[in-house]
Amino acid sequence: MTINTVIDQFIVENKLNYRPYLHLDSVIGWLFFSLMNQYENQLTTKINNDTIAKKFQIVLKRFQALDKFDSFGVDFHKNGLCPYSSSFFISKDCRFMDELGDGSYRYSKQDFQYGNLRAYRYTLENSRSSHGILSSWVNLKSKGRLGMGEYLISLYQSRFNLEKKMQTISRLSILNGKTLGWEIVFDINFSTHIVNIFGDQHKTKTNFIIYCWEISNLGYDIPFFSIVPNYRINNQRDRVTTGFLFYPMKLLSEKEWLDILGQLELLINKFEHKSQKEQQNIPQKTTKFEAPIR
Repeated sequence: MTINTVIDQFIVENKLNYRPYLHLDSVIGWLFFSLMNQYENQLTTKINNDTIAKKFQIVLKRFQALDKFDSFGVDFHKNGLCPYSSSFFISKDCRFMDELGDGSYRYSKQDFQYGNLRAYRYTLENSRSSHGILSSWVNLKSKGRLGMGEYLISLYQSRFNLEKKMQTISRLSILNGKTLGWEIVFDINFSTHIVNIFGDQHKTKTNFIIYCWEISNLGYDIPFFSIVPNYRINNQRDRVTTGFLFYPMKLLSEKEWLDILGQLELLINKFEHKSQKEQQNIPQKTTKFEAPIR
């Protein structure tokens, strides 16, 4: 069943005299648009990995009937291509742009209440710096559709290389093996004694990521990863944990990933050693995470 079929049913069941506006929040997955239509065969032949090829086939199948959406969003910075922020809003209908600049809107007192001002709805004068959108344009002109597709393939190849090496490290385990994306959510098996010091797994992982942030703030070059609280393992409601996230943004070889994972292991060992040494006086650090942290 496609989104178009669902909308048709919704219109009939609710006796609507209009068709709902459909916006596609494709801020990350938009890279797959490069593989559609006449470019699909040219690009998929460049995939020499059966695992990656199967994921691409599933995603492209799910993208059927995309033409039924009225608009979609694109964030170049979320794919590692440009600095923040570089976002596009693409619409079939130019009416929203015409109304944006027709000059008829007048501000009221409500607009200036905290959290209510939406200047971007009425004028382009309050847009952010142009460096993001200009770098997006440069990417499009320099890479083109084929180049964007090749970049997407390289992200999946990088994930595959990372997954392969991560599976060789006993204290690391992958939590999102069924994902269709290129991110890796993983778990760290801290020693039982260290977990007992902090009280439970979540508190241990929280203190570990805070330790890593503190090390980074001191100027040390450490692997860039994040934490994912309340993560559902393979989207199962009864399997929730605190995980960690690697989000590859360029093609790295197995050797390069092995070096990064070696640095991660060293961080884990230093954290456990420090916690063991200071267990009598160790402060219990807490923080409120965004959900999810990306």
